[in-house]
Amino acid sequence: MKGISTHAEAAKAIRAELKVQFPNVKFKVRSDSFAGGNSVDIYWIDGPNIAQVDEIVRKFKYGKFNSWNDMYEDNNRNFNLPQVKYVMTHREISFNTAVKVVEKIKKETGFEITISPKENNGYKIENLYTEVFEAFRGRYNGDPIRGYATEMTF
Repeated sequence: MKGISTHAEAAKAIRAELKVQFPNVKFKVRSDSFAGGNSVDIYWIDGPNIAQVDEIVRKFKYGKFNSWNDMYEDNNRNFNLPQVKYVMTHREISFNTAVKVVEKIKKETGFEITISPKENNGYKIENLYTEVFEAFRGRYNGDPIRGYATEMTF
């Protein structure tokens, strides 16, 4: 009988830890294996920001890719934990939260911005970024979304 895979064990441990840390947030945690490694992807809507989740889950990743030398460095090995090669976090925000972010930007800058609702449950931060960027094109020096949707907790 085949035992549970390391990437499935890592996903299970990550799911349990996130449930303790953020009990009111629903996380979707998926594991995968592929030639040359394995991974865990974590998805959620609103709630904690990516940095908060990354802080909790980084211990489940046994290394990191060094793009300077074009190699993966196995530098975080912990044989007491199920670990994978890659742990990736994917945060979305709800349309209601996207509206709140845009209202805050409008209030602070005075620029008129409108966004359109999306059909799915989550509003990808990249989509919000694109809409806000288009509204600010040529009128704002800097990144209007950084510090709002990417770093805020909801």
